[in-house]
Amino acid sequence: ALDSDGNVRGVGLQLTPPFGPYEGTTVYEVQLRSNDAGDLLHFQYYDASSDEVLDISETYEFVINDIIGDVITPWELNIQTTVDLSIDLISGWNWISFNVDVEDNSTASILESLGDAAIFIGSQSSGTATYYPAYGQWLGGLSTLQPGNGYTLKMTGPGELIYPEFDGLARLDENKQEVVLSKKISDWDFHYGDYEFIGTIHTSIDSRIDFNGDVVGVFVDDECRGIAERMYFPFDDRYFYIIQVYSNVADGEEMTFKYYDSTHDEVVEYTESIEFTPDMVFGDGFNTFGLSREALPAPEEYNLSDAYPNPFNPTTTLSFSVPTEGVVSLNIYDMTGRLVSTLVDGNLEQGYHSIIWNGMDSNGHAVSSGMYIYSLKGEGVSITKKMVMMK
Repeated sequence: ALDSDGNVRGVGLQLTPPFGPYEGTTVYEVQLRSNDAGDLLHFQYYDASSDEVLDISETYEFVINDIIGDVITPWELNIQTTVDLSIDLISGWNWISFNVDVEDNSTASILESLGDAAIFIGSQSSGTATYYPAYGQWLGGLSTLQPGNGYTLKMTGPGELIYPEFDGLARLDENKQEVVLSKKISDWDFHYGDYEFIGTIHTSIDSRIDFNGDVVGVFVDDECRGIAERMYFPFDDRYFYIIQVYSNVADGEEMTFKYYDSTHDEVVEYTESIEFTPDMVFGDGFNTFGLSREALPAPEEYNLSDAYPNPFNPTTTLSFSVPTEGVVSLNIYDMTGRLVSTLVDGNLEQGYHSIIWNGMDSNGHAVSSGMYIYSLKGEGVSITKKMVMMK
């Protein structure tokens, strides 16, 4: 028996019981010594036949005058064995799995022997993790690697993974937890086992402020293919979403996005999209796929928004809506009614449109400072507003 500093606190005396279930075998009587109750002791076993010292799994917290076991029911100790598994890895994607368990099964500890060569690891459903060399840390929903599970590991070059090749005493964070879907987004449920291919997208909400508990979903033709909750990215003091996405088509499926605002129980659709490819890893915490173009409901009437900025120099944006496909014009006039420039004159689809005026007339000359009128004309409709060029 030894303390945490390796000092011997007791040596076993061999006994051979003449009776009971352990009759004729060897048991050990060990007197333990300590100056403090609560002292944590561990054990080692000396195998004389091989002249080898072996570690024992169990530990003991010292209790004054404690008596543990007897020759009929001794305290059974287990020799601690180690398994070193060597895996040769190639540059690019590797499938890996483990058949041993350790105290510290964190992603960082298990992959430590690979250094900067390992850059990304993903599971089928428990999340992914990306390596950030500048910080020497792995970050993502995949915090631990479990024996018996399969993982895809991306390497920038060949390497050899020795598992386990580290000392650890405590388990770390849990892996990505299942997203609990509210009633509003209950139809976002899906089963990852229905799909052959997998990828990962790092995305962020750029059009509004998001909050903990918010969810981003990825869709193909309104069929959910992946969901993730908001998480913190400590290296840049921001928030993002790491979404594992699934497909049965090797290439070409267009994936779109929806955002669930848990604070307002509201779903927002976005017009951005990504084309799926197997094993895709799109972005990281520093370079997220930003969602900013919110899809708006189809307009029911013509509308002309205020110029932005206004006053302006040298450019301003003019936005308008068209309720049905048809011929539309957008013209700029000075205060005398003289036509300065025609920005739109032709057939436009239903929807929301915007155009930038660069402060030039139809001849390519910069206009002077002053007030101007911009006019939207559609079928049976004419809307005019004013803006100011200020130099």
